[in-house]
Amino acid sequence: MRRCCAAQVEVELLGCWNPFLSDDDFGDPEARVTQALVKSAISGPLEKIGVYHWAQGFHEPAHLSLVAPGALVPDGTRGVHEAHVNGLPHSGLWMFVMDGGGNLLVMRRTRLLKTCPGTWSMVGEHSHEGEDSEALVRRALEDELGVDLSEKTFRLSTNITAAPVWYHRDYQDGRVDRQATWLWLIVFDDTWQVLGLKPDEEVAEYRWVTLEALELWVSVRPEDFCHDTIRTLLALGLSQIRAVLK
Repeated sequence: MRRCCAAQVEVELLGCWNPFLSDDDFGDPEARVTQALVKSAISGPLEKIGVYHWAQGFHEPAHLSLVAPGALVPDGTRGVHEAHVNGLPHSGLWMFVMDGGGNLLVMRRTRLLKTCPGTWSMVGEHSHEGEDSEALVRRALEDELGVDLSEKTFRLSTNITAAPVWYHRDYQDGRVDRQATWLWLIVFDDTWQVLGLKPDEEVAEYRWVTLEALELWVSVRPEDFCHDTIRTLLALGLSQIRAVLK
């Protein structure tokens, strides 16, 4: 393990996969440009997700508030793009993936994506109509990370908030993201060296960092994590992970 230095701060990262380094330090990671373009321009907008309306007596909660049971009533399916353009309530997942050594997975989105291009994030996935949280977790692991669930075992798989949290983001282009978001923690038995992840074409590169290194990264380079709305969700997730693993 080497010591890496940036912004007058020293941190230890496995393999010196230093999140403070620029793209020039790693070369061009956009090796799957064509596939990403096809998926983001065609498949993504056409994907059908479950949408909702508010039950009688319920109103949209504040950002990061817990969504009360029964507050959202299923209202069919819409394309992802349509749901965002019209600000339709939907549900989804933000998943923190940890290896057996306590390192968290962070992934950089390809620059071809419409939302948060080129920034770092966790595993995110929208819910299909009628899909429960555990089925969504399994699909995200298989589709987003290429995990063969028949060959991998988990030390832990759990929601880290008592209920989904409400995520609300108004984008400058008029889109509105209104999502009941499960925050989830997966801890594999294997270490990152043998997990053999195969992220999908929306991922430009990925790294494994300790919880402490990730917290430091966010504090030193917050702009690497898209915008303040995402960063509040990330901060909530990291604090909940500490509480769960304590």
